[in-house]
Amino acid sequence: SYLSGRVAVYYNNTWGTVCDEGWDIRDAHVVCRMLGFHHAVDARSGASFGEGTGPVWLSNLGCSGSESNISQCANSTSEWSEQDCGHDRDVGVVCTENPLTQNVRLVDGQHPAEGRVEIYNPNTVTFGAIRSYGWDLYDAKVVCNMLGYPYALYARTNSHGIYGYGPWYTVANYFRCAGTENSIYNCNFYDYNYYQTYTAGVSCSESPETLSVRIVNGSHPAEGRVEVYYNNTWGTVCDEGWDIRDANVVCRMLGYSFAMQYRTSAYYGAGSGPVWMTGLSCTGRENNVANCYHDGFTTSSHCSHSNDVGVVCLGHTLTVRLSGGTQPNEGRVEVYFNNTWGTICD
Repeated sequence: SYLSGRVAVYYNNTWGTVCDEGWDIRDAHVVCRMLGFHHAVDARSGASFGEGTGPVWLSNLGCSGSESNISQCANSTSEWSEQDCGHDRDVGVVCTENPLTQNVRLVDGQHPAEGRVEIYNPNTVTFGAIRSYGWDLYDAKVVCNMLGYPYALYARTNSHGIYGYGPWYTVANYFRCAGTENSIYNCNFYDYNYYQTYTAGVSCSESPETLSVRIVNGSHPAEGRVEVYYNNTWGTVCDEGWDIRDANVVCRMLGYSFAMQYRTSAYYGAGSGPVWMTGLSCTGRENNVANCYHDGFTTSSHCSHSNDVGVVCLGHTLTVRLSGGTQPNEGRVEVYFNNTWGTICD
C-alpha cells in the first residue's frame, strides 16, 4: 500500500535506513506528515517491510511527534552517521489520511481490520487497551468507523485468547456508545487507568456479514430447533451461553417480535450436520446473529447435537394490566396471551 513501507532517508547523496532503537509512534507521526499524510497508525520495527540496503543513517530519533521534519527531532543532528545496527532492524510506518484514526488502533489481529482496541490516553501520552465491561456492537461500530470501515462484524468482550493481553492496565472502562458518534471519545465512558481484566476487541469490514436462520421440528411455526446457514450448509447452535438475548435476535430475524423462551439440550430433537456456532453471546440489540460474539465457525465443536438450542418466538406485542391494587397505578401484573389473562413468575 502507498500508505505503508520501510522508512528511507536521504543524506550525503545516499539513501539509507533508520534503526529501530528508540523508534516509536511519535517518530512515525513526523515521517508520515513529511510524506503528506495526516499521521501514523503504527510504528514498525524489525524490518517489518523487508531489509533495506546502504547505510543505516539514524537511531534514537527522540521526536516529540509535533515536529514537521525529522531533522528537528532531539537526537537527529548528532546521529547522522552509519549506525551499529543491521538492516534486520530497519523501521517502517503505516500512515493514514484519515484524521479520526489518530487516537485509536487495532493490535494483534490476523489482518488490519481486526484486533484488540487500543486508544490514546492524553494523560500518559501512550496507547492502552479498553476494559471490555459493557462493550458491545455499538461501541465496536464507532471504532470501525473511525478506522474507515463502514461495518463492525463482532464486538469481542474477551480478546485475551484472540488478540493477546496488551499492557497490564486498561485506559478506559465501560463505553456506552449509540453507534452514531464519529469518535469513541464522544461516547460516555468511565475515566482512564484501570487494572487490566478483560480487554475489548473488534472485527471490522467493508461489507456487512449476515447469516440465514430457521427454526425446525417445533409444534408450530414460531418454535423449534435453531439452525444457521453457513458455508452452503445448514447446521445447529450449541447451548453453551445460550440465553434469552440470543433467542430474541433469532426471533427478530425471522420476523417475530421477540422470544418468549429459549431452549437448550436438544429440546426439539437433535439436529444433523455441523454444530456451527458455540459461545454465542448477543446483547439482544443486534439485527443478525452474525454480529453477535461467538467462538467462530467450526465443524469440530466440542458440543454435540445433544446441546442443540431452540426458541419459542412471539409474533405480536403483549397486552398487560394491573390487578388487585388499591389505586390504578399499582397491582399484580397480568398479561393477555392465547385469549387468556395470566400472571408473570417472579
